[in-house]
Amino acid sequence: MAFPPPVPKKNAPTTSGNPLPIPLKGWSGVSHANWPVYSARIFLGEIIVCDPTHAKAIYNNGFFGHGALSSNGYDYELTSKKITRRQFERKNEWRKMAIEGNKCDPNFEATIPKRVVHVIDDEQNQLSVDDVTNKNQLTASTEGDENKFLHLSGKIAPDGGIDVESCKGMDDITPVTQETDYCSRPFALCYDPFPLDEPLVLMPEEAVFLCYTLGCLVVTDAHNKELDVDELWDAVLAMDEEVVYRYVVYHQLRSEGWVVRSGARYSADYMLYTGGPPYNHAQLLVRIEALDAGTCRAVSSRATAHVNLLNLLDRIASSVQKMFVLTAVLRPASLQSLHSVEECLQQLRVEHLPFQGRNLDSLENENEEAE
Repeated sequence: MAFPPPVPKKNAPTTSGNPLPIPLKGWSGVSHANWPVYSARIFLGEIIVCDPTHAKAIYNNGFFGHGALSSNGYDYELTSKKITRRQFERKNEWRKMAIEGNKCDPNFEATIPKRVVHVIDDEQNQLSVDDVTNKNQLTASTEGDENKFLHLSGKIAPDGGIDVESCKGMDDITPVTQETDYCSRPFALCYDPFPLDEPLVLMPEEAVFLCYTLGCLVVTDAHNKELDVDELWDAVLAMDEEVVYRYVVYHQLRSEGWVVRSGARYSADYMLYTGGPPYNHAQLLVRIEALDAGTCRAVSSRATAHVNLLNLLDRIASSVQKMFVLTAVLRPASLQSLHSVEECLQQLRVEHLPFQGRNLDSLENENEEAE
């Protein structure tokens, strides 16, 4: 099956991580003690990675999961460097609530990390990144000792964030408080009152792939019990029984080298990338249909895609320069249940049918005439 070539993104990064969050040498080249093992937990029906180090390693090496606070990918750490005054005041309220809730710990406030943020005047008059980057130096003005804004000059990084390395005198700065007398300038540098570490949310099939195929993820349940592969499989099936069909497709696509992301924004199951979202635009949109291997009738509880829906998805894909692929998961009629990942991969068969350039309206007419 011929696929359209990848289309590079403008200003794409020149460096990239590994294609997978494991050593490229594999099991044979790395001792068991040095094999990376990341941790995740099941929380409110989602599988999340809370450790920032683990989350960055999983996302940056293979682009697994998405940030719970990011609009796209896992970039909240960068986008949160610029906040509005309203957001600043709200975070300061959170800080007070956290300190009040942990008043039995006198050292709690000292454990809150110090991170520099860029405070915009208000949400209606946000400065664009270009306006900010044109200023080589930002100096927060002060009007007396009561002003707790950061007394420093800091350069703005190309991404609109703050180049912390260029800041001076940071050790002498005290955190801001809600009583801060805001400076008259439209922006100021200060400490984030309540910095947040963004968790990484994994799709169920991503968690199973990392745990079963790569052996680099340990998932715990709500009771902090570590789940083995079979227990994790039962847990994800309890979340969504359609994972049975999605996982066999996900496993095959990842094994072929594709970077697989959710295609919900285009009403598809998956978007497929070469390299990853920061480097290239998605090439394929995938819709999964579970069918009986003998009769080709739907066996999934999800509504079967009508030919009009397939036509719509094909036109959506064409409008964004992508190819639409209908992926059929064929299930033997004699198969009653799938109790493990191994059975899923052994018993189910995957067929890909590209639809780009096909006239589905004429296909529907042919079917009506045949009837």
